[in-house]
Amino acid sequence: MKLKLLKYGIVACFLFCLILPNQSSAASDKVKPIISGAGNKILFIGNSFNSMSGVTAKDNIDGIVTKNIKVSGTVNTKKAGSYKLTYMVSDKAKNKTIVIRTITVKKDTVKPTISGAINNTIYIGNSFSALAGVTAKDNADGNITKSIKVSGSVNIKKRGNYKLTYTVSDRAKNKATVTRTITVKKDSIKPSISGAANKTISLGTSFSTMAGVTAKDNVDGNITKSIKVSGSINLKKAGVYKITYTVSDKAKNTSVVTRIITVLDKIRPEISGIQDTQIYLGNNFNALAGVSASDNNDGNLTSTIKAVGSVDVNKAGIYVLTYSVTDKSGNTSSVQRKVTVIDNIKPVITGTQDKQINFNEAFDPLAGVSASDNNDGDLTSSIKVAGSVSINKAGIYMLTYSVTDKSGNTSSVQRKVTVIDNIKPVITGT
Repeated sequence: MKLKLLKYGIVACFLFCLILPNQSSAASDKVKPIISGAGNKILFIGNSFNSMSGVTAKDNIDGIVTKNIKVSGTVNTKKAGSYKLTYMVSDKAKNKTIVIRTITVKKDTVKPTISGAINNTIYIGNSFSALAGVTAKDNADGNITKSIKVSGSVNIKKRGNYKLTYTVSDRAKNKATVTRTITVKKDSIKPSISGAANKTISLGTSFSTMAGVTAKDNVDGNITKSIKVSGSINLKKAGVYKITYTVSDKAKNTSVVTRIITVLDKIRPEISGIQDTQIYLGNNFNALAGVSASDNNDGNLTSTIKAVGSVDVNKAGIYVLTYSVTDKSGNTSSVQRKVTVIDNIKPVITGTQDKQINFNEAFDPLAGVSASDNNDGDLTSSIKVAGSVSINKAGIYMLTYSVTDKSGNTSSVQRKVTVIDNIKPVITGT
């Protein structure tokens, strides 16, 4: 029984301690919520209005309390006047905030504005839309372009000055009127042909007389498809050729352009068989072996190839040779070739014969050991030794000597070192 009473007492104490701080916090909250977005506002008769649109409330303890806002008062958007709305909100600690705003409903007396209805000049046959680019905007109703009415017409097939009248009214019956003049003129401007400049091309090169050539008219726009071309070019024969371009618009304005196409032999000879190559140190090398040259006009030019530079086959390295050849038209080709002489000969390690030493005898694993390379010379200082010899313990030890030359060729040699126990046993107690 006593155990149960003790248990209930602990639970009651826990609940009391849990609730008491919250009650203390609520009792100490004296900060009122804040109402935002309830400022005074001016409307025009007929405008829509929502008293809670954009209005919020926030409390330092309860957070967002917008849903708790109560609004009293009404606004008649159909009647001019000054209306007062009262916004009230309370937090859980019963701190209350009241905000009064004034909504003024006014009669709209401002006319709409019509834009884009400016005077314009077009040519006979041009397309024309009276409402293209024309808009209307009202201070109260916003975009009212759809309400624009147009009186008058334009005959795009006949020269003359035509007047169009644009009228638009807002909901408050404020009316705006704009008159514009559309002038229809006869097109007397010739089309322009572009991209038909004189050109020099190489013998055998492909060429299209219409490539890059266009025609544009002030009324008809792009009329490239109407261009007519006279004259021809023999791409296999050097010479000077004339090409004539003619184009007319719908008003029969005609433009003619003549261009000169000069065909020259500007094709360089081709040199073949000079890919970069690798050879080993001491190998034979002929710079012209397998190399040939041919020209579109002169044929085989292999015998006229010139090679500049040399390759020392007895010394590793990278050598650059430049091959050039010129045809009878003075077109020259020049190509470089990289020849790499590779050192594939490993260095030689000497003085690593197997060795026997006595117990505790001094031993230097590099004593008498040397390395030399056919290209790098003495590499003794680069020798690396793996393994060790314990002169205090008889046994057979293996040492590995390695050395690498600058070309990456590595030599590796193993050496057996035997430590002999030559100390006689000692007899004591005799």
